[in-house]
This record gives sequence, structure tokens and C-alpha cells, in this order.
Amino acid sequence: MSFPKTCKVCSAVVADQKAWVALPFVGQSRQDWGEVQELRNCACGNTLSVVLERGETQDPHPGQRWQSKTNAKSRIYVMEVGTGGVAFKYSARKTRYFLSFADFYKTFTPVRRTS
Repeated sequence: MSFPKTCKVCSAVVADQKAWVALPFVGQSRQDWGEVQELRNCACGNTLSVVLERGETQDPHPGQRWQSKTNAKSRIYVMEVGTGGVAFKYSARKTRYFLSFADFYKTFTPVRRTS
């Protein structure tokens, strides 16, 4: 979370996490790209948000390798990207699978080269 946070309506400043937690909790929101935001109401009624989990900044493309967010050894190959989601196969299997974009981003992250 990044502070300070300024309300765009009344210019109130939320200086730190302690002040953030004191605001009325609205809920959490998960975006299609996997980002998770916490929402709270400012005293003026405007809803403020902070990012709890960063989403993916990279879109899947056919031929790319991605890996499971829970098991780094579990790798997939992106086969096709459509309007409703992503078709892929696990590297050790022949079966193709399909996930909506939201579920795909929750489950996988791009394989990042370290060298």
C-alpha cells in the first residue's frame, strides 16, 4: 500500500495505514488482470482504493510460457487468446484448457528470465 493517499473530492489526506484502517470498509475488488484493491470510504463519502496485490502488466500471447502462481514448476504454453479468455496446455500434457482472463491472471504469471 502506498501512502499518503489524497481524496480527489474533498482533498482529505490519509497519511498512513493506521488512518486507512480507521476509514469505513467498503470491500475488495479484483480486476480482470488480477489486481486486488481494498476500498474504503472517505469522510465525504467518496470511495478510495489501495492496491493489495498487483496484477499482471503483461498480456498473454500465443507461444508464451507462463507459470503457476502457486507452483513455479508448473508451466503452461499459451495456445490461443480469444475475446473470452486464454486457451493453453500444460507443458507435460496434450490436453488443452481454457480460462477466462480473470481466472487466468489469478492462476498464472509470465515466466520471467533472470539472465
